[in-house]
Amino acid sequence: DLAGQVQSAASGADDAAQAALEGATTAWANGLTGSLGTLATQLTAALNALGTLPVTLPGGIRLEADRRMRQLLGFVEKADRVADLVDQIARFVRIAQAAAEMRVRIEWQPDLADFSLGSWKVFEAKNASGPASLTLAAEFAAQQGSGGPAYDLTCSLDRFTINLPGPVASLYFDRLFFRACSGRKVEVDCVFGGIEFKGPLSFVERLRSIIPLDGFSDPPYLDVSASGIVAGFTLAIPDLAVGMFAMRNMSFGAELTVPFLGDLTLGLRFCERENPCSVTVMCLGGGFYFGILLGMNGLRLLEAAIEVQASLSINLGIASGSVYAGLGVFFSMEMVGGERHITLMGYFRIGGSVRILGFISISIELRLEMIYKDPPKKMIGRATLEVEVEVFCFSKTFRLEYERKLAGSNDDPTLRHMLATPYKEPVTGATVLGWDEYLAAFA
Repeated sequence: DLAGQVQSAASGADDAAQAALEGATTAWANGLTGSLGTLATQLTAALNALGTLPVTLPGGIRLEADRRMRQLLGFVEKADRVADLVDQIARFVRIAQAAAEMRVRIEWQPDLADFSLGSWKVFEAKNASGPASLTLAAEFAAQQGSGGPAYDLTCSLDRFTINLPGPVASLYFDRLFFRACSGRKVEVDCVFGGIEFKGPLSFVERLRSIIPLDGFSDPPYLDVSASGIVAGFTLAIPDLAVGMFAMRNMSFGAELTVPFLGDLTLGLRFCERENPCSVTVMCLGGGFYFGILLGMNGLRLLEAAIEVQASLSINLGIASGSVYAGLGVFFSMEMVGGERHITLMGYFRIGGSVRILGFISISIELRLEMIYKDPPKKMIGRATLEVEVEVFCFSKTFRLEYERKLAGSNDDPTLRHMLATPYKEPVTGATVLGWDEYLAAFA
């Protein structure tokens, strides 16, 4: 009987406390308005019920239940402490939500100034649209349960001018933008305000005026590597044919290289060396191409070539043949390690081919070249004769080459360099008269 009364009394006290806690939860859900008094009344009734328990209930159980109920009643009667608890719970919930998805953003917007090397103003912090601005931003987002943090990196340099030394050109930029986001391709946007060629490159102005520089905005091809970004485009031009005149293989191209470490470069070209523009007037024809590469330190590469060619062919049924002759000029100027390298070449080529019965063919070409290089300031003459014979599926090529230096010794050692010690008689040790004059004759 005593054990049953203890269990019944303990269960009753526990049920009262549980009802009081449920009442508190309901009160918080309803905004605490008018519920604190009801909650206190419920707790008081629970304490009174605890006092009516049989005296046979062990004192330890009665004292522990009474202490806990009075502690809860005292807490509820102080409304300010309840409000403080609710505020702490709300703040904890906000922190937990922030921890579930945390975002961090770092942004840098420094003031920009012009940069000069002596009298050469390399970078101007302005263009015709206004002053320059630079924005570097990095944003990271981490979310619980995700595979890793998401990132968004952007860099935007707006309204600036780059002057190439010489001066040879000025590059006006409205915007140079780079963005890398997780899960998306890299974005590069370059908006040119214009290019002005000056000094020795003034003749390129006409080429510049017909190239659509807005092609760098979302360009057709974009290559991102560990060294930098290359963006560019090639614009094909339809063939032009009027009567006996025809132009084919015309194209314009531009390429912008933005290295992570190093100099920015810009390349412009009309046609390409591997595929030059073709011009034909009756039996006369030819081709040409032009390309230029500019860097922060000035001209990197200038290359151009033009060729005039005449050809004639004949077909007699069992045999056919053709003959051609061409004359061309090639010019290249390249900066290598701060040193200018120039190559100028003039060439003449003549050749022909004949085909008999459809399975025997013979072709021959003779090419004569005059090449001037600086350095080492030498002129070289070169002749090449090539003959190809083909019978059925078998072919054989014979090639003869001859090269001769026509002028300029420059850094080559002379006879005086190789035999600098005066020649002396083996017995007497006397210097042979006329030795210096002999060496000087081969200087």
